Amino acid sequence: MPFPQDTNWKVLLTMIPPPPQRDGQEAMEALLTQGYPVLSRGIRFYKAYKDAVTSGVPVYKVRGGKVAWRDWTEIKNEVIQAIKG
Repeated sequence: MPFPQDTNWKVLLTMIPPPPQRDGQEAMEALLTQGYPVLSRGIRFYKAYKDAVTSGVPVYKVRGGKVAWRDWTEIKNEVIQAIKG
C-alpha cells in the first residue's frame, strides 16, 4: 500500500466505459484483490461531459447529462462518509 495504514483514503474509479463493457468492474475487482479500499461504484464516462464543457454548463444541463449526473448523486453519501472517516 502506498499510504500509511492510518491514512483515510479510498479509490474512486472514473471514466468507466458504460455497459456492456466490463473494464470498470474488472478494475474494481483487481484493486479489491490487491487490498485497496475502493468506493462501491464509480463514475461512468459519457459524451455529456464533453458537451457540458463545450457549452460551459453543468453536465446535468446537457442532453444525456442527467444520467451522468446521477452517478455523482448516487455516490455522494459514500464519499462524505469516506471523508469523515
